[in-house]
Amino acid sequence: MIKFRRIIIGLLAVLLCGTFMSCGSNSIANDGKITVVATNFALYDFARAVCGDSCDVRMLLSPGSESHDFEATLEDIALLAETDVFVYVGGEGEEWVPDVLEAAGASDVVQVRALDLVETYITAGTESGHEHEHSADDGHHHETDEHVWTSIPNAITIMDGIQQGVLRVAEGFEFDWDARNAYIAELLDIDADIRRTVEASVQDTVIFADRFPFRYFTEEYGLNYCAAFDGCSSAVEPSLSVINTLIERVEETGSTAVFSIEFSDRKTAEAVARETDADILEFHSAHNVSKAEFESGITYADIMRKNAENLKIALNVN
Repeated sequence: MIKFRRIIIGLLAVLLCGTFMSCGSNSIANDGKITVVATNFALYDFARAVCGDSCDVRMLLSPGSESHDFEATLEDIALLAETDVFVYVGGEGEEWVPDVLEAAGASDVVQVRALDLVETYITAGTESGHEHEHSADDGHHHETDEHVWTSIPNAITIMDGIQQGVLRVAEGFEFDWDARNAYIAELLDIDADIRRTVEASVQDTVIFADRFPFRYFTEEYGLNYCAAFDGCSSAVEPSLSVINTLIERVEETGSTAVFSIEFSDRKTAEAVARETDADILEFHSAHNVSKAEFESGITYADIMRKNAENLKIALNVN
């Protein structure tokens, strides 16, 4: 499959070079704006917050689509051929990046890799400093969690990295400092709110009757967790023993809510809720958003603010 994909990308590259005659050239767009392309919504929003209207900021992932099924189109490669700054996560979920950049002739594009910017990368098999349960009875296989941005301090660090990337393209670039600082202040306010919630709660365990792309979040805020699946597991349905474990944890902790994630079918959460009378709340990873949310101008801060509100409910904090 990977070899086949590389062949397809190579053919697209030939078509691209013949059509646009721009391979190997990443210059500032004709309108004078720096072009910044991010692979997912969170990174897109960070670039938008940093650059404002002074850059042409694009998201490679289509709103509403499953991020882990992404395959580059001819239009994507054409966009990357004219990109100045490329922002991506850089983990296993984006193994296609080198091939696509090569196909686009974007060898000189400034790359901002989020995983290079954070101090601690939680890899497959890494144990956090907090207790947690691997509810999936698969021999405790760990899925790599690459969702580094779910920690707000990490998100701010990534914003700084994007800013440095822009400066590598245009030294002395004039950022909208007021807008940037206001956004960071909003994120710090949400961060403080989450920490107050955790400190005020008599319980410290969150229960995800779903996939769990939040190890950076729970590590950052000192939470324990119980989840049906690690990371963005490709598993479709949990076993009966997994569901029973989740039910037991709801009853043991006295939790009044279980979490599901965005774009979930909520089947596991509904099964747990039926047996416990727990509410089902969404906890959003900000990996991608729906088309309607994207068009409404939703931000990462909006998503994390709602997550913070739902965390209060789950932890029984008024």
